[in-house]
Amino acid sequence: LPVNSDIVITKDHANSDIVLVKREPDPKYKQSYREALIECLEVWRGRYLTILANHQMGLWHDLTGGLDSRCLFSFMVNHLVMAKDANHNGRLRVNSNPKHTEDFKIANRLVSLFDLSVNAKINDDYKSASVAASESYAVWKYFNIGRYAPIVFPLTDFSPHYMEMGGEGGEDNRDFYLNQSNSKYATLPEFIEKRYKRFLSTEERYEDWISQIEQACFELESDSQIDISILHYREFRSTCHTIKNPKSRFKLAPLGSKYFDRLSQLSDEAALQSGQVLYDIIHNNCAELLYIPFDKPEKAMTDTNIKNLSDVMVNTPTEPGGIYWSNDEAVSDLFYELPIEPISDQTTSPLQILHDKALSSLHSNHDLIEYYFGKPYIDFFQEKFDTTDFKNSGQHLHAKGSFLHALILIEFLSDFKE
Repeated sequence: LPVNSDIVITKDHANSDIVLVKREPDPKYKQSYREALIECLEVWRGRYLTILANHQMGLWHDLTGGLDSRCLFSFMVNHLVMAKDANHNGRLRVNSNPKHTEDFKIANRLVSLFDLSVNAKINDDYKSASVAASESYAVWKYFNIGRYAPIVFPLTDFSPHYMEMGGEGGEDNRDFYLNQSNSKYATLPEFIEKRYKRFLSTEERYEDWISQIEQACFELESDSQIDISILHYREFRSTCHTIKNPKSRFKLAPLGSKYFDRLSQLSDEAALQSGQVLYDIIHNNCAELLYIPFDKPEKAMTDTNIKNLSDVMVNTPTEPGGIYWSNDEAVSDLFYELPIEPISDQTTSPLQILHDKALSSLHSNHDLIEYYFGKPYIDFFQEKFDTTDFKNSGQHLHAKGSFLHALILIEFLSDFKE
């Protein structure tokens, strides 16, 4: 869902309607921060209990050395017996990438406290069938092109029996921009100028883009007390980051839920900048997780965070709820109509398809690249191709893949123009 929005379902006899509405604060519903913290803990503890207790459900749970995924992990280990059962019976994969050595080391240390294991094998019952490289590439292209997203291809069909929990959305509850690059950016406009001005080919293009951002920020600020940098992240980056795996797994982002949103709304500016909400959640779920080092020292609690920790009494759920799905396959018309270009049988990797198409775009679209980015970017993009290690990138590219986004978008615009 878009940020701060709800789906409202109404039913009148035989007729029903589903609408998307902006969530407005209820003037009759007043909550303190402590009350909102208790509600958030109770709701998400209950949801974790339901998932872990359901033996028809497999769970993929990301864990890094950072703060966001550790916050979610604290909900899981709050139900330690069921978490162990799920892990040892092939229903739970606590996932951490060995290539990210510091993250992987800390993740192993965290799970070792609870007799869990990292990257345990998931039973085949919960796995989805793999898809052809051409379909994987097509789904990525038509759902991700032209917006922020790491290049992550959907490698399998969707399965209703395999759920994913990710730490995305953590910056909804703290200042993302001021935590970048050792906090060298003091404000959102400074971050945008220093990070992105160089990508626009003329000063006029930059000024036009900035005016659009200012207008969007004005509309966001009009009904919220939260700092504009956090509102901007929520509206334009967070949701895109969260849904980076289209059509592959049913994914939840608890840190972007309305319960965490309510906590943020009730926090002061200093608490939002420091991530106090996440420390409070971990403290009440499993306090010892706060004292295992993070991947970066600046993510650890400050003396102010420790002083302001909220200690609350929470009713721990004992009975799981239900998870419902249909075994009937239902595919959106959008997927049936998705243009999937024929690809050579020898091409088994969507990343290879992306590489080949982006390189072709670089060689055939000099005029458009110069128009949108400036002439130096032709050489810059070529250098990126020459220095990127595609063979050892697995199936995906993250930070190093932004230039491929640009070139595929150029290819798309070139086709559209013709």
